[in-house]
Amino acid sequence: ALESLPVEVSGILSLDAYAATLNYLEGLTLVRAVAVEHVAGDVMRFRISARGGADMLRRAIGLDRRLVALERPDGALAFRYQP
Repeated sequence: ALESLPVEVSGILSLDAYAATLNYLEGLTLVRAVAVEHVAGDVMRFRISARGGADMLRRAIGLDRRLVALERPDGALAFRYQP
C-alpha cells in the first residue's frame, strides 16, 4: 500500500542541490511519486508517495550519504543535504 509522507530537506542552497535531491528521491525503488510542497530559505518540504511507511523510507533515504537524517522530537522525516 502507498503512503503519502512529508519529508523535509534542509541545506538546499542551489539548483544543483535541488536537482540532486529530487533525482535521488525519485530513484528510490519504494518511491512512486515526489512533489514539492513548500520552500522556505534552504529548506524544502516534499510530499513522497512510497511503499512501506516512514521507517522504511527513512532507512532507504539514509543509504546515500548525501542526505543525513536529522533527529526531530516529533519524529518527522527530516534530512540535511550534504554535497
